[in-house]
Amino acid sequence: MLSKSYGVYSPEYVAPFCSGRYAPGEKSLLVLNDKYNIKTNGTEDYKFKIKNIHEDNLFKQEDDMYAIDHQILQFVRVISKLTLEETQAKKWRQLKDQNNKQTVSGVYEPKYLTDQHFSFIKRFYDLVYAEKPFTIKQMNKIIAKQPVELIQTFIGRLETHHDELKEEKQIKIAEWKQTTDANFVKSLDHRSFFFKKE
Repeated sequence: MLSKSYGVYSPEYVAPFCSGRYAPGEKSLLVLNDKYNIKTNGTEDYKFKIKNIHEDNLFKQEDDMYAIDHQILQFVRVISKLTLEETQAKKWRQLKDQNNKQTVSGVYEPKYLTDQHFSFIKRFYDLVYAEKPFTIKQMNKIIAKQPVELIQTFIGRLETHHDELKEEKQIKIAEWKQTTDANFVKSLDHRSFFFKKE
């Protein structure tokens, strides 16, 4: 054990294998840790019987920060895949217009978009355009015949909402700073309740 919080894995420990992490060209091995582990202590393992309201405020803020960052990253990931798919669909359209039936079929099949991406787009439509639900079956039917138009529509709407999320984050940053300034020092005090009783 290196300290109260950190320890070293024994030589006999067999680390689980992650195919994505060890993919060719992957640089995560240079930054991710395989040697040390951490044991939570203090407030992280909830050993304190009396809750510190200032600490709770910081925990809630941390959850809000994670939630909005996660949403933004999801939009970035799906928009990037849609952009790749748009390029692919335009190539398909060009070959189809040239009547090159030997190299292209009459039905477009997505190359980069998966069911996971379509599910994300569906959840987005259910949330933002609840009055006009859009099923995955409808998406697949339209994208098979008019991929370029549908993908461009998706990109436009997702980018608009992505920009709104980034603006919302910028507004919240000032609020988060105020919350941190008001609560951080007091969140470290876990003796005041007992001190008053003593």
